[in-house]
Amino acid sequence: MNQSLLPALRLRFGVLVVLLTLTAACASSNPSAASPTASSGGNAVAAAGTPGGASAAAPAVNPTVNMTDALRFEPATLTVPKGTVVTWRNSSATMHTVTDDPGKAANKADAALPSGAQPWDSGNLDPGKTFQHAFDTPGTYKYFCTPHEAAGMVATIVVTG
Repeated sequence: MNQSLLPALRLRFGVLVVLLTLTAACASSNPSAASPTASSGGNAVAAAGTPGGASAAAPAVNPTVNMTDALRFEPATLTVPKGTVVTWRNSSATMHTVTDDPGKAANKADAALPSGAQPWDSGNLDPGKTFQHAFDTPGTYKYFCTPHEAAGMVATIVVTG
């Protein structure tokens, strides 16, 4: 290969990698592609169709919790600032719920709300569906999946001030 072409090819390859990375990042965080799929009263909002990706160590702008075939919420613990809208995505082949209502918990320890926060429930979420809830009251929320609570499908969200 002609050695004089290598710098130009490297530059084009680098530009291509950057463009692909930016395109993927924009596509995964584009809320305008959202379509409502579930909602509930209180602080719940219409569900979005795009995951935001979430990490317990460094919360994403639009964190997403996945509901899995292993009957788990992933991540199991999430810390977010007050005002954050969290999205739950049913990425399994099974129907799930996202419920933080102590009155609906078989084990009262599986549901906890900070003082002043209202109970919420997504209702049944079929595979591929999403649910969103806005967290406006700081504190610790412990929530569960109604049909899989006994299997340990319980998770926690900590909302900071």
